[in-house]
Amino acid sequence: MPLLTRNQLLLAKVESTKGLDAAPTAALNAILADLVDVSFDIQKIQAPEVRRSISEAPERPGRKKASFTIRVALKGSGEAGVAPEIAPLLQCCALKQTIVSDVGLEEVNYKPVSTEADMKTATVHLFYDGRAVKAVGCTGNFSISAPPGEIAIATFNLQGSLSFNGDEAMPSGESYQDVTAAVVESGNFSFGSFDAAVVNSFALESGNNIIDRLDINSVGGLHSSIVVGRNPSWSAAVEATKESVKAWWGNFTGRVKEAISLNIGTAAGNVVEIELPQALLNDGVTPANNNGIVSFNLSGQALEDNGDDNYTLTFK
Repeated sequence: MPLLTRNQLLLAKVESTKGLDAAPTAALNAILADLVDVSFDIQKIQAPEVRRSISEAPERPGRKKASFTIRVALKGSGEAGVAPEIAPLLQCCALKQTIVSDVGLEEVNYKPVSTEADMKTATVHLFYDGRAVKAVGCTGNFSISAPPGEIAIATFNLQGSLSFNGDEAMPSGESYQDVTAAVVESGNFSFGSFDAAVVNSFALESGNNIIDRLDINSVGGLHSSIVVGRNPSWSAAVEATKESVKAWWGNFTGRVKEAISLNIGTAAGNVVEIELPQALLNDGVTPANNNGIVSFNLSGQALEDNGDDNYTLTFK
């Protein structure tokens, strides 16, 4: 009997102890996502044995890792001040979650962190029609794509220590946040004080540098993954203007940093704000033909302004 790809359930939960299964449940930790891609990175071990033969000794598996590619609609929880479903995915990408509960100011924001104590790992369970893949100590990267007139998509690439791969019935009773993703429109997009750009696309990438924490005391010799550096980047396709209207070239050559901001959605509980306080333009001022209109395919770094604030994602 074939296994059907659409019979899928994704669960993720932040771990209290890094590398220890957080036991996510369908009722509390389900995430509505596109079909999840999963792959394995299995270390091969071969004993140093030479006998009366030129044949190699048999290989066996050593450290086992799982990688997940998870695509989700970028949306809020439906209630201001309540974290979105993707909260554990964001947090295991080295982002700190802050919940503001003050009346009238309710929001949940995510900013990068630089200390190991503030970095979270997540347990990920993927069920697909009678099989399951589970991983612990997951850390990763994310990207956001916000095409105009469409739904903004967040893509997470997570990796962790493979803890289970086999037959297991899909849990029942899954519950998702009942909210429809807003369309990318009327976004108040601005480059510094310039808010008149015609923006054809925008994207943000977290740019985390991730390494494995090898550990004799952990199962399989792999404790978890950890972010040891970051270099976030942004890109945007805009219709070109004269330099007197917006100094694209002048900002590039003068290494001028300016803020970028974008709003997605207007309904309370389903507003997502993306803010980059110090966006540096590194490339893209070469004119390109976009269906007969001159455009710039801009890209650059999202730099810190006041420490660990390369970008902020706010849900409110």
